Amino acid sequence: MRQYRLFPEDLPKPSHYELLGVSPSATEEEIKEAYKRLKSIYQPDSLAIYSLFSEEELENTSRALDEAYQVLVNERRREAYNEEMIQEGRLKPEELFQRGLAVAPERGQEVSFQGGEVTEEKGSFPQEEGIYKGEFLRRMRILKQVELNDISKVTKISVETLENIEKDNYEALPCRIYLRGFLIEYARCLQLDPTEVANTYLKYYDEWARKKMGR
Repeated sequence: MRQYRLFPEDLPKPSHYELLGVSPSATEEEIKEAYKRLKSIYQPDSLAIYSLFSEEELENTSRALDEAYQVLVNERRREAYNEEMIQEGRLKPEELFQRGLAVAPERGQEVSFQGGEVTEEKGSFPQEEGIYKGEFLRRMRILKQVELNDISKVTKISVETLENIEKDNYEALPCRIYLRGFLIEYARCLQLDPTEVANTYLKYYDEWARKKMGR
């Protein structure tokens, strides 16, 4: 089975804050909680990412998480890191005082939504099956008679984030490492191939990111 990189080589790596999914103003406790959750998700035997990544990629990700954690829980190292980020224009000073936390949700339980029969009045499948962009996913969800609120309750992903996925609103979506997990959970709820959905959607996401960088 083909495996995929968590971070494309031609795109900038996420900051320590983005990697752990916390805001620059996060408390030490919030950082510890986010780190613990991510380390459990990206274990080699984790069902959430089973067969998606090679052992080497998982080891590299684990090291990146360790480095981010060690920097952010050390007051002096965190201050130096913040200063470096500010000088590079990747962090605004006011962000250090804005409260907020964007942690990855706990993995939802497996679920199968049972909707009614799909009729022509309710729509038809898009012509290009396998092109998992937001509109395709939205139409698939409607055809299966699944509400965003239902997916949100099961996966713990906010309705707003799910809406942004369906709208291809890349600017408002979380860090790539979280987005992959969100897409996998979303696909499972619709009984779609989670690997195919995540990797196809991220292909378009990466194209957008490259254009934004002028590459």
